[in-house]
Amino acid sequence: PASKYTTIFILNLAFADFLYCVTNLPLYSLTYFSRKWPGSPEGCFAFAAFRLFNAYAAWMSLGFVAFSRFLAYSYPKLSKAVSIKNRNLMMVFGIWVYALAMVAPTISGIYGSFGYNEDLGKCDYIAKEGNTPRTIF
Repeated sequence: PASKYTTIFILNLAFADFLYCVTNLPLYSLTYFSRKWPGSPEGCFAFAAFRLFNAYAAWMSLGFVAFSRFLAYSYPKLSKAVSIKNRNLMMVFGIWVYALAMVAPTISGIYGSFGYNEDLGKCDYIAKEGNTPRTIF
């Protein structure tokens, strides 16, 4: 069946969502209830970086689920040729590498930084000298 080709992407999406629920939601709750970041600036940096890293991986996983379903229904022979277990595992690995590449410029300070954004009331991107990833991505 065509569904076996999307299982790895669905599991990857479930894993990313599980990480979000375990790590991000409790910290979001603390931040919103106290109306400030309850930890250190370094913790806020790490929280924002991990939240966005995880979000990019989840969004890409969702995109791969949709694309693999499209291939399975529109081009079943192509889908079977492309969707090989090891190749799908490599794509999942690529999803997480892509997610890391999306946050790496901000982690390294090229496009702003991560920190507590007073306007949004959460740990997020902080513009630095006019550079922010929001204008790039």
